[in-house]
Amino acid sequence: EKFIEEGNWASQPKIAELVCSKLAKRSGRKGFGNAREIRKIYQRATNNAYSRDDFTGKLKLLYVDVAGDYPSNENPKIREALNELNTRIGWASIKESCNELINSAQNNYEREIKGYQPFPVQLNRLFLGNPGTGK
Repeated sequence: EKFIEEGNWASQPKIAELVCSKLAKRSGRKGFGNAREIRKIYQRATNNAYSRDDFTGKLKLLYVDVAGDYPSNENPKIREALNELNTRIGWASIKESCNELINSAQNNYEREIKGYQPFPVQLNRLFLGNPGTGK
């Protein structure tokens, strides 16, 4: 909140709580320092705010500036990857797994914004099949 006030920024409610939850995830790691981490999060958030398409010059931090882009099929990066995946013939289980992963990311994003602990996500996947089948 100190950085927000000193920078004459406004913010959505509970932005400080979101920053604190992000800090709590990083604590205990090598090289962690509260002040440095808060400054990094604040600088990343303000850079995100300045680069938003809807930035009008009003200094206001939004949840998306701190938490990142909403992980949905509407996100251009995700849409591009899914379009490429959908051009592949077959791969039904892989496509389903990717959609489940996106849904989990959406749920965790919403939980984090609301101040709840996100569910753990296992990012390792095992793709089985014969050699040369495009796993």
